[in-house]
Amino acid sequence: MRCFHSVTGFALLTLHGCFGTHTAPSDTNLADGSAPPRAVNGVGEACNSYVPPGGFLDNEVYLTVRAPDCTTGTCLAYHLSGHPNHDGSCVPMPDHACATPLETEQRQFCTCRCSAPPGQPVCACPSGFTCDAILFSVGRDDVRGGYCVRTQLVDD
Repeated sequence: MRCFHSVTGFALLTLHGCFGTHTAPSDTNLADGSAPPRAVNGVGEACNSYVPPGGFLDNEVYLTVRAPDCTTGTCLAYHLSGHPNHDGSCVPMPDHACATPLETEQRQFCTCRCSAPPGQPVCACPSGFTCDAILFSVGRDDVRGGYCVRTQLVDD
């Protein structure tokens, strides 16, 4: 079972509402009314996202929209356990687990939406990434859909 949390700024979208979302420009000229895929630079780059108290849970997927450190506007934490640890400086405590730097690099990264409800913008996933419909039925139209995820994580 997959759980999902969407974050805008630092408010949980699915639990507490939001301040707004990142919406890319749309060219809705496909037969079904959806936007054509667009190439997006920045997918896979390191990012920092909202971290819930106690850190991430490895059975959940977290999405931060309007992420300032992503050219795509979206940061994903995909089944990451504990607090992100980009540089190895995270100090574990009884109530504060730390992911390894490698886990953080592999599981927390900039992404883009590659499948969406009709009329919503989408991107093309770069090589090494797969479009995973992890969020397709959850959230608002401007957040729902599939996001580019590292292929090896989807295959695990």
